[in-house]
Amino acid sequence: GFIGYLDGSTITVESCNLLEGSTVTDGSSVTETVVSSIGGFFGWAGASDKVDVKNTSASVAVNAPYARNVGGFIGVIGKGTFKTSGVNVSGSVKASENAGGFLGYQENGVVDFSSTSTSATVNSGNYSGGFLGRVNTTATLTDCVSTGDVTVVSSVGAFAAWFAKASTVTLTRCSATGSISAKTNVGGVVGIVEDEATGNFTMTDCSYTGKTLVSTGGACGGLVGYLNGNWTIDGCKVETDITSAANVGGLVGSVVSTGTTSLVMTDSYYSGALK
Repeated sequence: GFIGYLDGSTITVESCNLLEGSTVTDGSSVTETVVSSIGGFFGWAGASDKVDVKNTSASVAVNAPYARNVGGFIGVIGKGTFKTSGVNVSGSVKASENAGGFLGYQENGVVDFSSTSTSATVNSGNYSGGFLGRVNTTATLTDCVSTGDVTVVSSVGAFAAWFAKASTVTLTRCSATGSISAKTNVGGVVGIVEDEATGNFTMTDCSYTGKTLVSTGGACGGLVGYLNGNWTIDGCKVETDITSAANVGGLVGSVVSTGTTSLVMTDSYYSGALK
């Protein structure tokens, strides 16, 4: 991409573009699964106090089938505050684990994304989503969109795949429309929240309206597949048919109390067939 390793105090990127036909390829072999930081625009962004990206786009194929922590725009966020506004990503992402159409892995720091979208398709192993792969700490996303199809082995969301047990995540007016196929922990918006969760999660006016949502194993929901932690869901909608072998719900697949679990859901609806 543009920047492999990002280190600095305050960095601003504005009106930059990776044009269609750009590629990022990892050279790892099938005999190894490497812990990498591979992204279409940023590889590893972790030694900066503040990064602000505005009005920027990337159309890129990120091909790293044997690597972890891979994103269509950012591979890994390590610390500091990373903000985006008016950023658009298209193309494709191939990885082994922790992959997202926009961000692969938030290891630490604070994420603040607004008016940001991705249409990248994602093909990966576990913990991979249409927009976000794994989120560890604090993330706020507003008016963000994921439209790419997602094919993952397990733990997948059309928008986000995996939230850590102590993370704090706020999703406002975020939507996903990509088709999903995976084994277990499948959600139209969020795939799974880690066991023993104590974090706080808020989803407001979010939606999933994809063509297909399929789980061959179980824990499959139109909004969240496998739910732990303290949740507030308000004004959300799901419009699609859902197919699952077990534990299927129009909004939530499985609610599991392995930590501190609470769920307050208001003014939300499901329209479709459960199979």
